[in-house]
Amino acid sequence: MAPAWARELVREVCSGAGLPQPALGWRRSPRATSTGLTRVRDGTISVTAGTDEMDQRVTLLHELAHWLGPRPHRRRGRVVYHDAGFFGIAFELYRRHGIPDAEALEREGGRHPSALRHAREMGVPGADAAWRAHRDALRERAKRQREPRVLVAERARVASALALERLRVRDAMPPIELERDPEEPGIVV
Repeated sequence: MAPAWARELVREVCSGAGLPQPALGWRRSPRATSTGLTRVRDGTISVTAGTDEMDQRVTLLHELAHWLGPRPHRRRGRVVYHDAGFFGIAFELYRRHGIPDAEALEREGGRHPSALRHAREMGVPGADAAWRAHRDALRERAKRQREPRVLVAERARVASALALERLRVRDAMPPIELERDPEEPGIVV
């Protein structure tokens, strides 16, 4: 059963918007973060509540923004759940219910990086700095990544031959005759 504060928050938000209340499902989890799912057609909001109480509130308000907000739409073949319209409602709910902008930006930006872009476009205080910090972190992470491995054609042939040899041994197939390049003895043709 959902805690009293959560049931009261759902009642308050829905009555303020003039919408019926969803059935609220609530489970507990030992991890810190919470997750949620809104099914408008079924009339339900489900929350798996982590141990962080602020994250529980942000998650429930996020799901209520889905309940109040625009219905998902398709863009380039994909369903878009978190667009500017959604985040406009979400950030308004956060403010109205005592979640500081910095807290909302940190939590939403961690789960949905597009939240930072939308918040920046809406003029949410601190969104520009959070967006720049996220962009810089992505650039730093890209610098730390290894160079991609390039598979050279000669090595690919050797790897294929070795893989076939392993299969032959495993399946007792007749041996494979490999042709060797006379100019490069270590290369299989």
